[in-house]
Amino acid sequence: MGDSGMIRLLVPVMAVAVMFACSKVEEKQQAVEKMAAASDQLAKSVEQAGKAMEGAAKAMEDASAGIGKAPTTDFRELKALLPESLPDMKRTDAKGEKVAFGGFGGAFAEGSYNDDKGGHISIKISDMGGIGAMAAAAWTMVEIDSEQDNRYEKTTKIGEFKARESYDKSSKSGELDIAIPDSIIIEIRGNGVSMEAVKGAAAKIDLAKLAAMKGPAVAKK
Repeated sequence: MGDSGMIRLLVPVMAVAVMFACSKVEEKQQAVEKMAAASDQLAKSVEQAGKAMEGAAKAMEDASAGIGKAPTTDFRELKALLPESLPDMKRTDAKGEKVAFGGFGGAFAEGSYNDDKGGHISIKISDMGGIGAMAAAAWTMVEIDSEQDNRYEKTTKIGEFKARESYDKSSKSGELDIAIPDSIIIEIRGNGVSMEAVKGAAAKIDLAKLAAMKGPAVAKK
């Protein structure tokens, strides 16, 4: 075989080798980019967690100075604010209690609601007393906005009050927390329902009346 024949034979082989090398370089570049993106996300998560811990520590420090100075509401008042029903849902249970230990105490009321399709929503209203809502819920100290294929979580506002909402499409489960300074937390949990249904439950609660109650320290706001 002459030199020209050898060259004609080698040219396609070299072309394939170059294409293979280029593809490997591209794959490596994509891998590097993915690693960099993952590193950035991890750094943001660590920073967010650090801020939450700092905020919670500061809130606990502030709250410790005021333990016993913010009396809790009578749980019967909180229980009276539980909606008697929700859209397409009946209330199946309602309960309340007051607990105290040392300088800490709290009052709680919780209602359960069900529809005829297996959907369930629970509403819990808590007066954290001297501990304070901000100390009891670290999420109130940070801004959250994250999204995955089937789930999201973010901090937002319900009326004038800070809130946190999350929803998982795959399980049809949602959460909505509302903090009313300085001592009230509302926790709404839904399973087998839409996020609109969870928000609809919040719309049935008289937040203004909660904020104006004499017991919580929010009366000073």
